[in-house]
Amino acid sequence: MRSSRRADGAAHVMPEEADDLLALRRAIACGDLVTASTTRAIRAEREHARPDRGERVRMHVTIRVERVVLDSVLDRLRISGPITASSHESVSHGSHHSVTITPGERITVAKRSWAPLERRLLRPSRAARAFVLVAVDTRECGVARLSGTRLHALPNIYSGIGGKRYRTSHDATAYRASVKTAVSSCISAGDGLAIFGPGEEKRRTCATLSAIEGAEPTVVEGIDSGGEDGIHVFTRSEAMRKIMSETKLARVLGIVEEAMRRAGMRSRLYAMGHAEVARAVAARAASDIVFSDRLLADAGEEAAVELLNGAEAGGAAVHAVDTSTDAGLRVSGLGGIIALLRFAP
Repeated sequence: MRSSRRADGAAHVMPEEADDLLALRRAIACGDLVTASTTRAIRAEREHARPDRGERVRMHVTIRVERVVLDSVLDRLRISGPITASSHESVSHGSHHSVTITPGERITVAKRSWAPLERRLLRPSRAARAFVLVAVDTRECGVARLSGTRLHALPNIYSGIGGKRYRTSHDATAYRASVKTAVSSCISAGDGLAIFGPGEEKRRTCATLSAIEGAEPTVVEGIDSGGEDGIHVFTRSEAMRKIMSETKLARVLGIVEEAMRRAGMRSRLYAMGHAEVARAVAARAASDIVFSDRLLADAGEEAAVELLNGAEAGGAAVHAVDTSTDAGLRVSGLGGIIALLRFAP
């Protein structure tokens, strides 16, 4: 997230990923003033005639927040309330409007007073390094981009090679060129590039991908699957933690596995599900919390935001995990939220 402070205390904020939208949802409260760019239909009024459908005009509006809704599926935050200021003279103050915030859009948030937690939620974050993952064998190749805990997978690429019974001719050079095109479409400056899979095809593909400007591909051993299956095997492997030890996903996986280890030992120093974690947060016993979007669906947005803000105010480290990864699916299966505890409440 990118943010800066104005002299009057308002904050300019630009979310860069889905997790930043959740931080905004937790920081924005009813009564706050939010200024954003939006479009609104301006209808021409004619005497003795019905108004026309109007023309959508882009403008800046300031809204006094009455309702905030997070859509984690579409990665957008919807803020509604009456307009208190506008850059267009035809917009009447007091009329209701909704603005939709997506990653990359800049807004300004003004509050009467800022709580320490709200300042912490909106402070600038260090850009986390993303990784492009390539799981390749002679038959198929899976390409995905891992940013934070979100995994965006591209459709599998197939070489066209036949099996043992039905042999067909295929062009290996064209196959690797297709992989290079897919990787080039999703890699950005500074991204890591990991290539893995069975056999020697990963090394040949690595040589092809080395031609991408700025790419520094790394061959990873120990993953014996290609395609989309290989991507998911890699994200829960020990090899992933070795080369991505500083990533958010590696930290989240460590917390999830520690919770499972404690559960296996019948320790009382863990909590699963909304009710158990809420009791631990009330006792200030939680040290690390991982949650998925199932928490917002099951407990409701308001209750989930209240729980997460209370946990962080009590000193717990809170991590969101996306269900596109194995770690996110495991957390969702455990009630949508798990916590490691300092002591048994």
